[in-house]
Amino acid sequence: MSFLSVAGLVSGLYSDVRIGMMPAFSVFVVAGICEITVQTKRVLKQAWAKLVGKIISLSLGVMLTAVTVSMAKQTVHSLAHVDPKYLTEFTAVVAAGLMPLMYLGAAGVVLLLWAMIQTLLLGAVFVGTGLLSQAKPFIGEGVQKRMRLFWYRIRIGRRPPGGVMPTAGFMPQHEVSLVGSVLSKLAVACLLVQAGEGVAIVVPDATPLLIKAMVRLEYRAASSCRNIDTGLGVIYIDRGNVSVARLQNGHYLFTVEKCEY
Repeated sequence: MSFLSVAGLVSGLYSDVRIGMMPAFSVFVVAGICEITVQTKRVLKQAWAKLVGKIISLSLGVMLTAVTVSMAKQTVHSLAHVDPKYLTEFTAVVAAGLMPLMYLGAAGVVLLLWAMIQTLLLGAVFVGTGLLSQAKPFIGEGVQKRMRLFWYRIRIGRRPPGGVMPTAGFMPQHEVSLVGSVLSKLAVACLLVQAGEGVAIVVPDATPLLIKAMVRLEYRAASSCRNIDTGLGVIYIDRGNVSVARLQNGHYLFTVEKCEY
């Protein structure tokens, strides 16, 4: 895929090459999602079976939830310029909407770190294989077989059947699987990044809708304040003040005013 991208960039047909790469990219994304699902299920099953795993899982969940609630409070405060404690219902709605994005972001970070580690492992495997092939005339067949057997036991977890190593070939299956695993995880990470960029683009357009939903959900008309029009939506806050939402030129303007009963 990288060679195709470079070739397309040099030839000036990058857009056409990208269209041709979409099927391969889709295959890697599907493969990555399947592999991540299986491995995550396996890791969670092993971790949840132990007390330490339960503590770590719950701690991560609580931490992500706390960060999400903090982001929701900051979002609500930026919209109404009022302490979010007076807008509990809308804050809960915003937190519920941000929760999937927070978990996807955390998954994307873990995925990138995982892919980086696998990339380092892949580079070590290729470098080790190259050095072993270059040093073959000097170390002898016996040492080379022992090293191959050692790597086989690390990779598989047991000795080869009958103690006989399979015939080595170009790009063995485990190396192909490792390359495919790295590419699939990078494809999924790229998809998550593109999804995040799409959300960032949509957020400014969605802000008026959020403000409108906040006013409909939290602000109440027909206030008890004599100095404020009964048609305006208000929220009662501390020290006899109210937050007032006024609709001007199709946009809401929020002010804090003294309530005269």
